[in-house]
Amino acid sequence: PSIGFSSKWTLNQDTSLLHQHALRHLENVPWIDHTRVAAFGFRFGANIAVRLGYLEPQRLKAVACLGPVVHGLLVDPLHQGRVPEMYLD
Repeated sequence: PSIGFSSKWTLNQDTSLLHQHALRHLENVPWIDHTRVAAFGFRFGANIAVRLGYLEPQRLKAVACLGPVVHGLLVDPLHQGRVPEMYLD
């Protein structure tokens, strides 16, 4: 969300919904071993990857993140005032 072709998507509780459905569909694809699936998230995608790991632990065996956008949110009061609701629960 918020960059490139995804610039109009907002970061909220349902950001990972499309990815959840894709992950659930993998067990219907015969040439994919759906018991050995991992997620990799880069920058804002790390939010989705971690959320998938939390919501779908039975479907994901691992989650890896590169450059997740969290550090600035944790140390900058200006950014903390703009944190989406999903981070507050």
